[in-house]
Amino acid sequence: MNAAQVDLFDFKGLTVMQNLKALSLSVLMIGSLMALSAPVYAANDGSIRGECKRLSRGDRGRDFASAGTQDLDDLGYRAYQQGNYTTAINYFTQAIDKDPQNVQALLDRADARRAVGDYLNAIADYSMLRIAPLQPDSLTNIGYCHASLNNFPGALADFNNSLALRSTGDSAVSAYSGRAAVKRLMHDIQGALADCDAALRLDPDSLDPRWQRAVTYYASQQYAKAVPDLTIVVGKEPRFADAHLMLAQCYERMGNKANAIAEYQKANYLYQQAHDDDGVQQTTNALKVLQANAGAKLRPVG
Repeated sequence: MNAAQVDLFDFKGLTVMQNLKALSLSVLMIGSLMALSAPVYAANDGSIRGECKRLSRGDRGRDFASAGTQDLDDLGYRAYQQGNYTTAINYFTQAIDKDPQNVQALLDRADARRAVGDYLNAIADYSMLRIAPLQPDSLTNIGYCHASLNNFPGALADFNNSLALRSTGDSAVSAYSGRAAVKRLMHDIQGALADCDAALRLDPDSLDPRWQRAVTYYASQQYAKAVPDLTIVVGKEPRFADAHLMLAQCYERMGNKANAIAEYQKANYLYQQAHDDDGVQQTTNALKVLQANAGAKLRPVG
């Protein structure tokens, strides 16, 4: 360190080392104050699986389908409902190739692409529609895609525009729910909960706001509050593996090992069925730790 550098640090009669210690202490104090004032957000396991997932689906209008390609579209939709998204996309694409004006097939393919995480192509399909700017549900779906791509400003704009077009009905419920996910990811816990509550006031039976509220409670370490919403979600969507996983994690953190093991086993089985290797590995590891600590023999979960 040269003389000029020493002069830079040597002020008010303090030595360089004293100033460095004072500076470090100030940084720690500022950091502590910021932590106290910021909303609590702690996704304990890194990114939360399924946190930007939309559980509901907009009404599928038969009026949009083209008669000449309706059979292909129906085959695709049947595959979609069974979770065979690649097969579904192939059928929808055949229908679109046969009739580029088949709006329903385009919407269906967009939904299937979003389901497999092909968000950019899903956005392209949703945006290709000449009616897209006037369709709240399309804007909502684009918002979910943008959120999954971590484009939070774009997602907020999509959800806000959707709500500006229609503030009631299924599309509004999903838009509030999607906006809640984005607000949570931006660490606005209270804003996220407010949007979930607004959605549930519109439709108390909708799973989207319940899932998002559960994720928000989980992310802010309010595990006991997350459990009722998660219980409702898995009751109505028993094959939603990510919800079973989160319910298991909540039970584990609350000290309820028996329920945690049961939910981890359900999630593990569903991940195996979906060939989700990451999910299988995560739940298998959790089961080994829990059952070892409980002194129980690991039972087969396949």
